[in-house]
Amino acid sequence: MKKLLTLVALIGTASMTFGQGTINFFNTAKAPVRTNSVVGGPTTGLMGTTGGSYYFALFSAPSTVTTFTGIHDPNWTYSGLSASNSPTAGVFSGGTVAFPTAPQYAAGSTLSILAVGWSANVGTDYASAALWYDTGLGGGQTVATTGWWGQSAVATSIVLGGGAVPAGTAFGTLANQAGTFTLGRIDPVPEPGTFALAGLGAAALLIFRRRKQ
Repeated sequence: MKKLLTLVALIGTASMTFGQGTINFFNTAKAPVRTNSVVGGPTTGLMGTTGGSYYFALFSAPSTVTTFTGIHDPNWTYSGLSASNSPTAGVFSGGTVAFPTAPQYAAGSTLSILAVGWSANVGTDYASAALWYDTGLGGGQTVATTGWWGQSAVATSIVLGGGAVPAGTAFGTLANQAGTFTLGRIDPVPEPGTFALAGLGAAALLIFRRRKQ
């Protein structure tokens, strides 16, 4: 009997070690997401209060990583998991999700976690939004259309759930969690040539008016 109990315990430990880790990919109104410079609305406000949709991508890194330099930071991995804004202002939700099967994502693993968010008009999936970012800000150029983009702080030492262990929660008000963050408005900036053409047009209009008088 003792051998049987030992075997059951070993099997449980093994399944915990190699099972997929889970995480709560959502925040609450206590740690909301905000937007700034909202078109047709207040200068700042809770995400969702002025309409529109937003998406969020989940990134992870070893627990020793506590900084994030951008979406191409080699220390960070896009997990393939996404979330979107909920009917509650400032709140996004992707539910409780399981990481892809990989040793570093096993139940009981400890990771650093963060979310990258953007407005749906620049892409309904992460690849599209990242392309918008890379061809604009990331490429040192200007974006083609107004959009919102931002990232959370780094949540550290998040234990992934699995088995009897509840799913880890990275977005909240605890000291090691990512709290409130802002999606900033990014606008297209006219090329210098556009400004020059506008100036020539204004000058021509002024000359025309003077001759008419």
